[in-house]
Amino acid sequence: IDADEDTFWATVEAHELTGPITAELTTVDTPTVIDGRRTTTDTITITRDGVELDAIDVESSEDEAPYDLAVRSIIGDQPFTWIR
Repeated sequence: IDADEDTFWATVEAHELTGPITAELTTVDTPTVIDGRRTTTDTITITRDGVELDAIDVESSEDEAPYDLAVRSIIGDQPFTWIR
């Protein structure tokens, strides 16, 4: 990029993703083996402003807590909304 440092960072700031963060289950019950046992995983896709930030696999569960913890492991304490 042919720009001085101030121009470069001003451009980065202007294009920073600032919209709400969302999390969505994008695949469910994918067969896998964890620690030698057969189980299934679900994939959570995390997005902001329509841009995928990350995708993370979580062992399938009826409990919501592991899913929330997985999202928090990526985004920290930032607020987010589940897309159902």
